[in-house]
Amino acid sequence: MEKIFSYIFSCTNIDNHKIINILGLKFKFKNKAKAIPALADNTDKILYGVQRLIATASIHRETFSPFKNKHQNEKVALIGCGPTLNYFTPIKDVYYCGLNRAFLFKKIDFDYLFAIDNWGLNGILDEFIKYNPKCIKFIGDQNRNLAGSQIPESSALKINCLRYKTTPPGMDMRIAYDLSCEPLGQFCSVSFHALQFLLYTNPKTLYLVGIDCNIATAGHFTGETVGDFNKMKFNDKYAVEVYKKFKSFAEEYYPETEIISINPVGLKGIFKDVYTKEYLNEHPEIENVEVLKEELI
Repeated sequence: MEKIFSYIFSCTNIDNHKIINILGLKFKFKNKAKAIPALADNTDKILYGVQRLIATASIHRETFSPFKNKHQNEKVALIGCGPTLNYFTPIKDVYYCGLNRAFLFKKIDFDYLFAIDNWGLNGILDEFIKYNPKCIKFIGDQNRNLAGSQIPESSALKINCLRYKTTPPGMDMRIAYDLSCEPLGQFCSVSFHALQFLLYTNPKTLYLVGIDCNIATAGHFTGETVGDFNKMKFNDKYAVEVYKKFKSFAEEYYPETEIISINPVGLKGIFKDVYTKEYLNEHPEIENVEVLKEELI
């Protein structure tokens, strides 16, 4: 790998000059020259970014390739941790993908779980590890370089999990089209990693459940609340804007996939909105909306 990598990117010092080789293109400049200062000042970051992209392509080929088009003509559901999840009864013949502590919702037998940082599994990491061995678990590496953010490798090794990487630091966060070689767009939330995966499986229907985008005020379905209100409020607003980008992406690349938001709060009006009877019973102010009529488990 190092030999291959050296052909793609290398940096050497000759006398008082620095020679940078990127995919065969050589740049020569004095160590303190102003010719290409951004490149000179960020050599290590560029080198690391390229290295990470190569590693990502190698890992993702094994992680995601088997899932391309896997759920064509089938139904999948992305299960978040918002309070509206408590008003949901599982639908028959759906593949369920949970985020972080969503597996604590006992009504659902999850097919997939996604997690990427320690905070999302705070206090329940052991339960996540022990959860149904038949469930496929994806554990990501976002390289945030924040103490305590990474799920320990020693814990990940206890699971027969699949690994993935998100966009490197400084790289534009774009929605990945070909997961077999591209990093997943980071977008500051594991929900978007799982969403990129589910779209890659090319389902007929994609349900969004418990994706409330109001964690700052409503907390989780378990009754837990979050810490920094202002930070979470910003994250909620940012998440809504990212979901709008995903809507445009899906319309372009997966126009045959119908995305349905169940009991929407922050996502109201973005995708097709459908409500459960249980939710409407407690929210009589919501009128003239479509009611979920799927066959329940």
